Amino acid sequence: MTGEDFPLRTEQFGNNYRPPLKAKTWISLFCGALDDFMLKVLMVAAAVSITFDMILADPHERSHAWIEGFAILVAVMCVATVGSFVDWKKEVQFVISRAKSDEKNICRVLRNGKVETIHHNFLHVGDVINIEYGMANPVDGIVFQAASLTCDEAAMTGESDEMKKETQYFCKLRRDEKNAENPKGDEHNKMHRAHEISSPLILSGTSIAGGEGKMVCLMVGADSCIGQIISKLIVAPEVTPLQSKLE
Repeated sequence: MTGEDFPLRTEQFGNNYRPPLKAKTWISLFCGALDDFMLKVLMVAAAVSITFDMILADPHERSHAWIEGFAILVAVMCVATVGSFVDWKKEVQFVISRAKSDEKNICRVLRNGKVETIHHNFLHVGDVINIEYGMANPVDGIVFQAASLTCDEAAMTGESDEMKKETQYFCKLRRDEKNAENPKGDEHNKMHRAHEISSPLILSGTSIAGGEGKMVCLMVGADSCIGQIISKLIVAPEVTPLQSKLE
């Protein structure tokens, strides 16, 4: 695999690239802080105070009649500035820590006749990926070589037991053996022992609990299991009836 057909694969199957997280700008956080209802009330009150104080003040007091209303505006700006700056610092630190964590998202892939270390963002459908203990699976794939391979799928399926992973041939063989052991019509026992049958499929979002092997990448990006979950989570927040009444 030389990578010459990667653009075609991306066009047909998509890619596994996820854009890096970017921190919000300070000015956007500052504008968001000023959008607070109480601060808006204070700014309106300050403008009204300055207007009426300047209009109703005696001529000899007009030069400093604006001070009280202006002090309210300064207080509002100080609160918005400090709050937005603290939020911006938190945002930057979170992005930095997320970027450092993302640097560890690498796996070993067969490219150009040799094993190369590739970041998860640059995986494509058809890549041959080395499966190793403790590895977080970035894509959906099918196992074609396994040695005592087990996978923790609790995050995706809720199954607390470690699932055995074998090639499709051995998985079919294990299934036939279990079906032969199970008497006909014993559906309850058959369902109870279903998790004992190994599977050749590895889902993204799971982790390798033991063993090693190799798999072929089948699904990447939004088509993978973890990609579908992420796409479903990115929805506009619904306004509750209580929030509507408060507004």
